[in-house]
Amino acid sequence: MIAADRKRVLSTGSSTLQALRLFELLPTMPKLTVDRAQQALEVSYPTARAAVTTLQDIGVLVETTGRARGQSFSYQAYVNVLRA
Repeated sequence: MIAADRKRVLSTGSSTLQALRLFELLPTMPKLTVDRAQQALEVSYPTARAAVTTLQDIGVLVETTGRARGQSFSYQAYVNVLRA
């Protein structure tokens, strides 16, 4: 599953290095916010937001709060495997 998702990230034309870096961190932090991504990647907030948005757009991350502000995201496929 992780390998298949990695291929999706790499094959996406809009993928950035930061999106790939964030993807590689997801198994250690499958639930995150943009602030947490920013800290983990050591990048600016807009860069972290772009990485999260890229992963959300290709279906790797799912927004879990339903809010416009203070959003949380989940690597839902991975979380589902952990719960099974």
